[in-house]
Amino acid sequence: MNRLEAHAEGNLELTNSQIRAYEVMLERLMPKLQAIEMIVETEEQRSEKELLAELQGLLASNPELKSVLDTLNPGLVIEQKVEDESN
Repeated sequence: MNRLEAHAEGNLELTNSQIRAYEVMLERLMPKLQAIEMIVETEEQRSEKELLAELQGLLASNPELKSVLDTLNPGLVIEQKVEDESN
């Protein structure tokens, strides 16, 4: 690597076959950069009421989550029921 760096800086002459040998070695040692396609699916925006209802469902089906939430945020108050806006 030092010889290749010295060649790049103009301090050392390398033959074409030496340069090619370094290229092959680098390809094996270092992965080539590849394009990565990222697909992100977004959910529709949910209302606070919908989020609270989902949270309550999670807490009802996993009671141990309440103690985890209490540990993370002791002052957090979670209402037991979400009022129906149609009343």
